[in-house]
Amino acid sequence: MTGPARHGSSAIIERRLEIRRMIRNTMRAHFVVMRTMGRTRARTTEGFYGFLPVDVVEMFFYKHGFGRGVWYRLKDGRIFDALGKPSRRHRACYIPARIDGQIINIE
Repeated sequence: MTGPARHGSSAIIERRLEIRRMIRNTMRAHFVVMRTMGRTRARTTEGFYGFLPVDVVEMFFYKHGFGRGVWYRLKDGRIFDALGKPSRRHRACYIPARIDGQIINIE
């Protein structure tokens, strides 16, 4: 592939990698806080959440009736909060997170 199509493709790949890094870093930050506060005995981020950053397809920073926070929607449709607790599965309950006006979605 050459020309604009190749450039567009590499831009999409780079954007997805950026989003994956953000998801991984956000999960790690919350895990470290919980471990530092003695709120978990998990040894890894994955052990704390029960899923991997690559399992996340969408992030939310707002939930109707709750307010600001962080929620992760997994490939199988389940949604977890920043503390690794299951949350309502209905996507309509959440406002999608955005970077530069674009929804953070990896699907």
